[in-house]
Amino acid sequence: MAEGSEEEDEDAATLHVQQLSGTKNMVRVPKTMTIRVLKTRLARICGSPPYAQMLLQGHAILEDDRIIQEICQADEAELQLICQPCKTESGHQLIECVRMNDLVALGTWLRWPMHPDAARPSDGLTALLASALLGGAVWLTKLRIEAT
Repeated sequence: MAEGSEEEDEDAATLHVQQLSGTKNMVRVPKTMTIRVLKTRLARICGSPPYAQMLLQGHAILEDDRIIQEICQADEAELQLICQPCKTESGHQLIECVRMNDLVALGTWLRWPMHPDAARPSDGLTALLASALLGGAVWLTKLRIEAT
């Protein structure tokens, strides 16, 4: 498939994305793309990593597993992009969730705009390293990958 054919694909949607700064971008993406993948693409445009982005349609926050086709009307959608600063000082919260083996709380903390590799200042311990030491590396690795 030739580069640029994505824009010509009849199974694509045009998204009008407005940032809080007022900056507007138009992107054409496959209707089968997830919001998670869209955030990765938007990171190149807005400079914020996917875990620090929140996409809204009207007043609804778009979950990462939603598919573009679900949110489009007539192959188009108007979205608002909020890029939040990362909470780098909260790495200890991730480590505590791992230590307590609390998958629900960990998933909640990973939804905040916090770098998933945030380290504890005192010793550089990250949640992933703590999980590996405590034997929970498989589920944490999965959540960490999904967060990025």
